[in-house]
Amino acid sequence: MKINKITYFIFIFYFVQIAKAQTIDKSFSGCWADTFWDFEFKKNGDFTRISNGHFGNTTVKGKYQIENDTLKILKGFKDTYGTINENYIIQEDTILIDIKLGYGYVKSSKEYPKKMKCGLSYPEIIGTNEKEVNELEKILNLALNSSATSQFYHFEELPTRKPIIANYHKLNANIEIEGRKTYFADKKDINEKFFLEFEDVEIYNKHISFTVIIHDEGAEVKFYYYKENEEWKSYEPIVTEK
Repeated sequence: MKINKITYFIFIFYFVQIAKAQTIDKSFSGCWADTFWDFEFKKNGDFTRISNGHFGNTTVKGKYQIENDTLKILKGFKDTYGTINENYIIQEDTILIDIKLGYGYVKSSKEYPKKMKCGLSYPEIIGTNEKEVNELEKILNLALNSSATSQFYHFEELPTRKPIIANYHKLNANIEIEGRKTYFADKKDINEKFFLEFEDVEIYNKHISFTVIIHDEGAEVKFYYYKENEEWKSYEPIVTEK
């Protein structure tokens, strides 16, 4: 039986739309602004968002679909005071990320028990706010070129030392130390005794804090930056030597 051209193109269009507009059967939970947020997405394209806490005890229902790598909220994001936005991505099938706000919600199910981390955001998850990503990069460069950390490098005295930094979650930054380009690697793959490691990187509102561990020197430096009149300033770093 022959298929005419119109029927053929309708057939192709139908399956292209199915491929583009996918759905899932998953739940995600998170918390920020002193509020717990639970998202439930169903295969039929419906979703429910429940909030409990400072924002109030609310329930929002709407429609969504997945196009390529983006989960799009089609209905239900309006009149939510920005707590639900139009576009999300799902990182490694386990974290739902609000592209506008940058907050993450962790997958929960019978097989994957509910986990809750308040304020889950970059660099623990993929950065979706270019300004925030660039500002953290700027601050890390300032910190790693400060006198608090540079006193432990000894690159001139020990020329075989390399400026290696252990990977930290989803951190994406170009860093130079004393004019030397740094190299990122998984900690387990670093064979050098001397390398740098970040701990407890926190970005909140107009504050950034983190610790730099300088291996082979037994030193840790705690930094705390704050933004005042659109200019980043810092408190005196806290240096600890073991």
